[in-house]
Amino acid sequence: LAYFVSRVGLIDHRFLIRHARYAVIGIAILAAILTPPDFLSQVFLMLPLALLYGVSILVAFVARPKGDPLDETS
Repeated sequence: LAYFVSRVGLIDHRFLIRHARYAVIGIAILAAILTPPDFLSQVFLMLPLALLYGVSILVAFVARPKGDPLDETS
């Protein structure tokens, strides 16, 4: 999903990095809702979700449109 959304130009790796703190909070809330009230099981769900978020940052970096310079703001 991150590949296609990045190819279309709706997101990029910089957007995902800027909003990582909100993603971590969302992942924690999702893990709290989906797991029983056990801290360890919440952590065991949060870790793979956070890893998938990191992978999506790499995928968005690789899938950026070819005409998009990396960080040429000068």
